[in-house]
Amino acid sequence: SLPFRRVDSLLTPAERQFFEVLQQAVAGRHLILAKVRLADLFHIEAQGKDWWRAFGRVSNKHVDFVLVDRFTWAPELVIELDDSSHRRPRRRQRDALVNRICEAGGLPLLRVSVRRRWNARELAEEVESRLGVLEAASATGGDMATD
Repeated sequence: SLPFRRVDSLLTPAERQFFEVLQQAVAGRHLILAKVRLADLFHIEAQGKDWWRAFGRVSNKHVDFVLVDRFTWAPELVIELDDSSHRRPRRRQRDALVNRICEAGGLPLLRVSVRRRWNARELAEEVESRLGVLEAASATGGDMATD
């Protein structure tokens, strides 16, 4: 027999609570995917050893949520839910890498700190603000504004 057992939930309680507020915030305008592997969000534009090196940096990393276009499934926004673990040095290094990859790949990133409660309207404004970065990048040929 194999040593596997189904998990109780794909999301932690905080992630589930955030997901519910995020659903209200996007009001059906986007699909919400959870726990998406970075390697599935970007094409690696390198060859040979460089490709494998880049792939190794993203193959075992995932992001918390991704908003995708309802019709094309194109990724539009990465959302990372940052809890206290994001203050640890290794985690900050990982977060910095994710930030650089998203910026290099032209995919906006929104970092949201874990809270007891989120406000759907405020979250909607944050999401729309970051999606505006994507629209501005499209209009200017792909250059993304940074925070």
